[in-house]
Amino acid sequence: MEIKRASELGEKAREMVSQAFVDGFGHDLRFFSKDKKKLAKALEHMFNLDVFYVALIDGEVAGITVLSDGHTQSINHDKKN
Repeated sequence: MEIKRASELGEKAREMVSQAFVDGFGHDLRFFSKDKKKLAKALEHMFNLDVFYVALIDGEVAGITVLSDGHTQSINHDKKN
């Protein structure tokens, strides 16, 4: 297993984090859509990749976690990031 900061994973990082998030919490988001791919795409913009960490097994996402200092937001509240 390899742990990497999401911001170090390149252009696919947002997609990877978002898909893992929806895999874990999609059941709570069914109100918005039952389509996991649509949900993941809609949420991609919100993750602050500097505080998300991704566990990889053979290059595939096994899980995500957040490590924040209490001042840095893990979720972006605008679509710019």
